[in-house]
Order: sequence, then structure tokens, then C-alpha cells
Amino acid sequence: MEALFVDPALVKTTLDSSQISLEWIIQNLEVNDPQFNKLRNGSKIQEVTYFDVSNGKGYVSRVYKTTITFDNVEIKPYQCIVKIPTSDCLSEGVSEDIVKNTKETDEQNAQFVAIAHNREVLFYNTYKDIAGLKIPKCYGTKECIYQKQDGALIMELLGSNYSHVEFSKSLTLSQARMLLDQLNHLQSYFFTLPNQDWKESFNFTIDIDQYDIFRPVMDINWETIKSFLSPDLTDHLDDYVAALSDNYIKLANYVVKDLPREEGNTISIVHGDMHNNNCMFRNDSYGNPSDNPVILDWQIMYAGSVGADLARFLCFGTSPDVRREIETNSFPKYYQTLQNNISKKGHKFDMTWEMFMRNYELSFIDQSMQLVICLGFLLRLDEIPKDCEIWNARKFLIGTKILFTLKQAIEYAKKHKPEWLIRKEIPKH
Repeated sequence: MEALFVDPALVKTTLDSSQISLEWIIQNLEVNDPQFNKLRNGSKIQEVTYFDVSNGKGYVSRVYKTTITFDNVEIKPYQCIVKIPTSDCLSEGVSEDIVKNTKETDEQNAQFVAIAHNREVLFYNTYKDIAGLKIPKCYGTKECIYQKQDGALIMELLGSNYSHVEFSKSLTLSQARMLLDQLNHLQSYFFTLPNQDWKESFNFTIDIDQYDIFRPVMDINWETIKSFLSPDLTDHLDDYVAALSDNYIKLANYVVKDLPREEGNTISIVHGDMHNNNCMFRNDSYGNPSDNPVILDWQIMYAGSVGADLARFLCFGTSPDVRREIETNSFPKYYQTLQNNISKKGHKFDMTWEMFMRNYELSFIDQSMQLVICLGFLLRLDEIPKDCEIWNARKFLIGTKILFTLKQAIEYAKKHKPEWLIRKEIPKH
């Protein structure tokens, strides 16, 4: 391995402050990426540089754009992404005045990050060749062992040809339909696997009962949302939003754990975090995200509701009019296509249309509250100065987007679970 480097000492150099060595990265690229070997063409590695492009936007990872230059200056540098799990990102964007970090919570976060990273390792090692599903190429994986070994993923760099739709701008109708196609490929693949053990092994990795620490976050973020709009648009929702916050742990446990296992329902694979930042689109000639979506971050996959991913990307990523268009005109086609794809492979999909929509509508209630919880994180994704006219216009769009989402969730709660709209006493910690 030393012979590949101009300076043999670089072999044992690690990426940033991690345990991930350049030796491990180069070994995996040699074996798994023909483009790396073709580009190098016998040249030695002059230098390896890296830059953290996540900038606080990662969920449980630091994402390093890694550049490898060669001693032959005529060779174009090789670039890839190296993802290294970390719990640092979990607390970013949330004030310590709201959520206190203790030694115990730090340890819990680190253990969760290891589990989440290893879930993504499992996905890329086992399920990376799903027909029709567009994901980045993966050139190397290393499991994370809590307090013993850093984990890592070596990924394809999509580069400047791809970008994500900012939270404040929302997906177009065409982009939303493209994501529906991606989810259909994902769900039909797992529904038709000969071995259905994944329904037991892909457990939900987040402890929902710990969400009570985010109750103050919900209250504060709701006030932030209200500040974007006039009181006549929001004040009549105060009691409903407070009740959904009061009952959030109960409703989330039901939607994630109980709903998929109800009689007449069918457990589905769930990506778990289908929001704008995890869906990259190929850019058009103006540099704006357009088509050919690629799905990122498979860290919290689980066996759950068929409506979970649909509800999340429509809650987080679409304007109210696009969402209603999808629900009215695209969902029936989605349901029929799912049935057809499953039957073509000799399997049966017994879920009724009514049960399919029940899954979506109940998941929508959960995701509407997740939207409130995640507001601080989502606002960090949009790099707009908060003292300009663009922001003044967009915060109104953000406010109305969330407002209509919550109103829709309240209607679904009235239909399915009116008890979730009744306030209750919350014990103070």
C-alpha cells in the first residue's frame, strides 16, 4: 500500500479526528471503483484533502468531500464522499436551554448513531441493487462499534450536477411524482422478497418515549411559526396543536408500532427520513434541481407503515396545492401500480384502498408534528440571510405551508383519532 503514495507516511494518516485511515479508503477504492483505477493509471497519490460539506446539515454523520491528487499533474483529481457517523449533529440547532445534554444522553446519542450507521451499512451491503431505485454508488463500508471503532461509508460524489430542493421552495408536481416512483420501487421490492424476515429485523431504532424532551421544542417552534403569520390565521389552532403535542408520544407509538400490525394491514419497508435534504435532483441548465432523483441517507430504515414515507416527503417537501394534487390524482395510480408490481412477481397485496389511505392519513398526523419539531433543523438548510426581503417573503410561505399541513392533520385526527385532540396534563420534569 505504501508504494501507492509519494509519501508512504500518508498511509496511516486519518481523516479529520476520526480513526478512518487513508489506507482503508484507498484499499476500498482500488477494489470497488474501476473509475479510480482508470484515473490513477499507475500514478502515485500525491495528496489527500477533505472538507466537511455537511456544515451541520447532516443528521447523524459528518460528510467529507474527499479529493485525491496524483503525482502526474495531467491527471484530474479523483473525488468522493466519506461519511463518518457522529452524534454532534443531533444537538445542533437545538438550544441547550431547551434540551439539556447530560453524560447519559450523550451516551444514548452515541449508541443510537452507531445503530443508525450500521443500518445504512446493512442497506448498502445487502440491498443496493434494487431495480429502478436510484441511490449513490457505495465503494466501501465499515461498521461502527460503540466506543471501539469508528464507522464509515465511501460514497459517489454527485457533485455540482445535483442539488436538493430547499425547504422553503417546495417540490414541483413532477418532482413529487418522481419520488412516488422511487418509493414504489422500494416498497414493491421488499414486499416481494422471498425471505420476509426483514419485517422482524428492521426494528424502529428511535426510542419514541424519549420524545418528551422535545415538548418544549414543539411549543417554541409553534410560536416561531405563528410569528411568520398574522394571528387571525393561527390562533384558532392553538388548542389543537397543543393537544397533538400533549399526545405526541402516544400517537407516534401507535403510528410506528401498532398501525402496521393491525388486522388487514401489511408491514412495509420505510426509508424513515424522506425530506428534501435527502432527495437530490439533477440540475437543469440554470443550476436548479430538476429531475432524475437520487435518494440518500438510509440510516433509520425500519419495518412500519406503507404511508410513512409518503406522508413525510409530502408534509416536509410540498406546497399544499401540490400535496392535494398528489393525494387526489396520483395516490390511486400509486396504489394500483404497487399492486401490479407485486402481482407480477407472484405475490399478493391484500391491503384495501381504504387501509392504504388510513395508513397515509394517520402517518400524516405524526409527520405534521415531526415538521414542527424539526423546524430549527429545516431552517438551517436554507442559506438565506434572515435580514433580507427574500427571507421576509419566504417565511410567509413557510408559515402557510406548515399551517395548511397542521390543519390537514387536525382533520385526519378528527376522522380517525379524535382523542388525540384532547389536552392532557403533562408531568413536569
